[in-house]
Amino acid sequence: MSSVPEPAEIARDARWLAQALDPAAGVVRLIAMTAEEYRAASFLDDRMLQPGLDARIVPWAGVTAAMGPEARRDARWIFHIGHVGSTLLARMLGELPNVLSVREPRLLRDLAAASDHGAYTGMISALYSRTFGPEQAALVKATSFVSEIAPDLVPAGERALFMYAAPEAYIAGMLAGENSLQELQVLAPVRAQRMAERVTLAPPQNLAELAAASWACEMTSLEQAADAMPDRTIGWMDFDRALDDMPGELARAAALFGFAADEAQLREIATGPLIRRYSKALEYEYSPGLRRELLDEATAHHREDIAGALAMLARGAEKSPLLARALARSGERRMYKVLEVLTADEVARCREIAASAKFVHGRITNPHNTAKDNEQLHDPAVYNQSAQLLHQALMRSEDFRNFAFPTAIAPPLITRYNPSQHYGLHTDMAYIVLPGGTLRSDLSCTIFLSDPETYEGGALQVQLGDAAMSFKLPPGHAIVYPSDTFHQVEQVTSGERLVAITFIQSRVPDPFKRSLLYTLNEVAALEGLGMDPTNYSRLQLVQQQLLRIWGEKP
Repeated sequence: MSSVPEPAEIARDARWLAQALDPAAGVVRLIAMTAEEYRAASFLDDRMLQPGLDARIVPWAGVTAAMGPEARRDARWIFHIGHVGSTLLARMLGELPNVLSVREPRLLRDLAAASDHGAYTGMISALYSRTFGPEQAALVKATSFVSEIAPDLVPAGERALFMYAAPEAYIAGMLAGENSLQELQVLAPVRAQRMAERVTLAPPQNLAELAAASWACEMTSLEQAADAMPDRTIGWMDFDRALDDMPGELARAAALFGFAADEAQLREIATGPLIRRYSKALEYEYSPGLRRELLDEATAHHREDIAGALAMLARGAEKSPLLARALARSGERRMYKVLEVLTADEVARCREIAASAKFVHGRITNPHNTAKDNEQLHDPAVYNQSAQLLHQALMRSEDFRNFAFPTAIAPPLITRYNPSQHYGLHTDMAYIVLPGGTLRSDLSCTIFLSDPETYEGGALQVQLGDAAMSFKLPPGHAIVYPSDTFHQVEQVTSGERLVAITFIQSRVPDPFKRSLLYTLNEVAALEGLGMDPTNYSRLQLVQQQLLRIWGEKP
């Protein structure tokens, strides 16, 4: 029989992985690991059990005796909803020499399933903070349902990243794979039980709705954990948004966790072989492009079921604040819209008006706003001309109407930024007094009139969730975004930034409900001609009924 490791040997470094726990028997399975074996392993659950493995069964009391009060408790953590690239991210960060990546040890699952997990969680942080040297930091990626006990695992002052995907992407991803479909059905009863106190959904009628229920369970688990962790530093990552800029997202994750790495090193990792392999089994090819293809195929094949599943989530959110917040968070990527609204002739006309018109300092409309340093058109005759032109262009855009559901639009105002001018971080006023009445600003809109190559600086930065989005669009393009989001205009360092701004009152003031209706409109526009006529009529009925329920009366 193999000898039991001495407490000092367990505490010394990460050689003895705490791989599994039997709470009933009060024993833990330790497995001897090298740094390279940690790096290679996709999972540290029972799939790693192979002949010749050095495993020892140790009383839990022996492990706790090893981890004294002086033990490190600074492990970083990744929690996630499943199928959202957490293994890929953990592998990439594990390529940094100062990071020991510990991916899905079974012990955490054993703990989450135990009724008395509180008797063990106090020691977990110390166990998984062990590394192979003081210069290293541990990064622990848990299994998805371990997020239920995340507040008990992460000590005060430490850091965690929560990973997710938008519901439509998650649902399509689950429908795209045979293994994920099997997982959906096997775990459905457990997930229903887990989320019973958080969310009430109608019984799923198909696999898309079953996937939506899975998303609701896992996302509300993360939202609930975040509520219980106010004294920890938590970041959120949308996987599909991350794939659009993997070097940038990898850098943000490294900064969140306090991992030292330079930009070139992170870019090399983010664009290297890992991004082109299936991170759970590196022998298989996989890539962001292939993921998008699979999602598109699943969406096209199951479009009606997916639309129904999203509507099911929306109905559930009306009685579940956690689900409403989860949907709003995932909807942040859909809460803004970039549109081309002006023709070249209309851009030229706006520039012509601006070139000959009188401008005054922008604080004339808000003298106490010290963040504002720009100029605005101040010539009533030409202001009316430009405002009418810009208003007509916006209302001419079907995409704008479908996205904003406008009931009133403030007369668009041309503004100008010269070198050294900027507009500091702010949100827009809730109500704007106009000659014809008061407008509630649900959405703000910036229409770009200058060619971006003619001025330096001057980008519009909009804070959407955890991401600061930067926009410097071609002339004639507009961005529409929620008026209550923090945004700013960077200082112009050379040239002239000419834009028009306006504010929109929406028939659907709730941003999530508005974005969901827009998604349904997109599905109808893109797929309507290929749908069965009866089902297309049913989709239109859903759209109109939701608009009746959520929309304000004319």
